[in-house]
Amino acid sequence: MINDDARRELFLQAKLIFRGHFGNECLFVSTKCLALFQKSHPKAFVAIGLCEKNGRDVKVEPIIDFLKNPTNTAPFYHAWIDLGNGDIADLTLAQTHGERKEMQEYQNNYIDAAAAKKIGIEYHSVIIDPIDVAKFEELIRRTTN
Repeated sequence: MINDDARRELFLQAKLIFRGHFGNECLFVSTKCLALFQKSHPKAFVAIGLCEKNGRDVKVEPIIDFLKNPTNTAPFYHAWIDLGNGDIADLTLAQTHGERKEMQEYQNNYIDAAAAKKIGIEYHSVIIDPIDVAKFEELIRRTTN
């Protein structure tokens, strides 16, 4: 677990890389900022999947299908940094959904596992292999949406 000051510092460094607001850019932010987190968490990696309110049905098949058989339309997905120790660093969720009351507390920080639990969000990793993450990112860059 990273202390609050270190979390804020990592978040600010990540924000500087993207010159401010980076909502709706979860995959690109996560892959670009991974090295920042690997300094303190060498086992950190980017995870692609879904995050949903606890108990909601999650359909991961479109993500897997897109990786295997790419189309011009990207599937619904989310990406975050898994710190490799049971914790996460979701840099963009609160930035993307800042209008939601439960997200406003995290506008100047990232969502970690404790925050996700507090606001009732479950993360479902689908793609974690670095080669597949890079392939997925390249495919996303080629989509029309």
